[in-house]
Amino acid sequence: MRGAQKRFHKISKELASQNVKFHVIKDPPKLYEFCTEILINPRVKNSRLGDLIWVILSFLVGFKMTVKRHYDLILIPAESLYDFLPGVVLSKLLRVPLLQIVHHVGPYSMFWIKSHIFRKADGRIVLSESMKNKLREYGLENNYISKNGIPLDKISSICADSSDKRYDAAYLGGIMKYKGIPTLIKSWRKVVEKIAEAKLIIMGKGSYLKEAKKLAEELNISDNIEFAGWVSEKEKYKNLKSSKLFVLPSEAEGFPLAVGEALACGVPVICSDIKSVKDNYQDCEAVIFRKTEKEKIAESILGLLDNEEKRIELKSEAKKFAQNFSWAKAAERDLEIFEKIIESS
Repeated sequence: MRGAQKRFHKISKELASQNVKFHVIKDPPKLYEFCTEILINPRVKNSRLGDLIWVILSFLVGFKMTVKRHYDLILIPAESLYDFLPGVVLSKLLRVPLLQIVHHVGPYSMFWIKSHIFRKADGRIVLSESMKNKLREYGLENNYISKNGIPLDKISSICADSSDKRYDAAYLGGIMKYKGIPTLIKSWRKVVEKIAEAKLIIMGKGSYLKEAKKLAEELNISDNIEFAGWVSEKEKYKNLKSSKLFVLPSEAEGFPLAVGEALACGVPVICSDIKSVKDNYQDCEAVIFRKTEKEKIAESILGLLDNEEKRIELKSEAKKFAQNFSWAKAAERDLEIFEKIIESS
């Protein structure tokens, strides 16, 4: 489950417990058993044709919805045009406001084109002050800041902190080029030059996975990197707690959940020096910000691996800071924004 989907799932589940009713279009029904109804679940291969079919199905569902139901708000929890365009149509058909959640801008040239279409929304939820300012540069106003949450109780209950650190470092997230995977692998090559048995676990899947494995082979460090693919929630937290540190050398982020999850597991973080990430984590001493360069990342990794006393000190700081985030608080803030958009439309 990607970050945007995960956030919507957590927020909608939290609000559903407060009798806020959701009708979900798309996504596997098993994820949304708490919702009033799953309208459609098109199992179409991810392709241009699949996207077109999805848009057409959404339009058809929109006509059906106008006859049967009344809605207060249309919510688009991501930046995909294929999701946003049906949302615009539904908003017009139902004569209700449209709210979008923007996690990150992505490639600037493409977002400039998207921004002209995104102006059809009545407002947007963003996850940092810098993202709010960035959208304003694209002419997008009515942006409201909310937060992410971390399942603190679940992380504590799934498994105890592990003294057996099987991994020297961990990565969790999409395996995409913009996530800094090439930088991570090249940085790990430099780590292995100093610590021959250093082990990195990469959890997640994505379009760059094949190239990532090939790069590891070319650098002769395949034995030092475990590509775990998609892992269950239990395995995810177990692996994080079995890691000495967490690395996120991404080139673009909004509010990365993985950083918060690592902190909640008591794992110090080495992260790209990205303003949107610093907006949410710069006050945490357990998060070390570095430029996205393999030399800088490798230097920071080696510095922490060589200093167990420092890692132990940062562990308590990490867990303490993670207490600032909860899905209940994030859902409460989102609901405030929902109500404001509805009242002002």
